[in-house]
Amino acid sequence: KGIISYITSRYWLNSSGAKKLIQRVKEELSFVSFVDIGKLKVFDEVAGQHMVALYAKNKALDNFLYKKLINDLTDIDSKQDTDNISIKTFTNSKIFSHPHEILIEEDLIEFKECVELGSICDVFQGVIQNPDKVSAISATKYDLPSRRGCFCIELSRV
Repeated sequence: KGIISYITSRYWLNSSGAKKLIQRVKEELSFVSFVDIGKLKVFDEVAGQHMVALYAKNKALDNFLYKKLINDLTDIDSKQDTDNISIKTFTNSKIFSHPHEILIEEDLIEFKECVELGSICDVFQGVIQNPDKVSAISATKYDLPSRRGCFCIELSRV
C-alpha cells in the first residue's frame, strides 16, 4: 500500500518500447494524481514533455486528479481551473483500457470522416530524429561543412 512519486518524460505513456513498464503499472499501481507539465520549460538542461505522477500500490483506487499546466507553473496548487491550469478527475480503469498504452486525454479527440493516409498519398518512414551535427557522410553528400550544428527537413514530392 505504498505511495511513490516520479518526475518523468511523458512520452512513455504511449511508447511501444515501454510496453512492459505500462503493463506493470497497469497490474500493480494506481494513479493518485497526475500533473501534466507538457511543453512548459521547467528544467534548464532538459528538453521534452514531462509529468509528475503520484502512484499508489493499491488497485482499489480508481479516481485520480489530473492537472494540465497551460501557460506557466503559477497555479500548480490550485483546486480549480484557471488560465494556467485545467483540472479534471479521471479513472484508472478508463486510462488503462488499452492493452499497451496509458490514454490520459483520449476523449478530447473526436475523429469524423477519416480516410486512410495511404489512400491519399504515399507513406514513408516518417519523422526521423536528426543528429545535432552534420555527419561526415552528409557533409560529403550535400556539400556541407562537417560537424557543424544543423536542423534538416527532407521533403519529397509524391
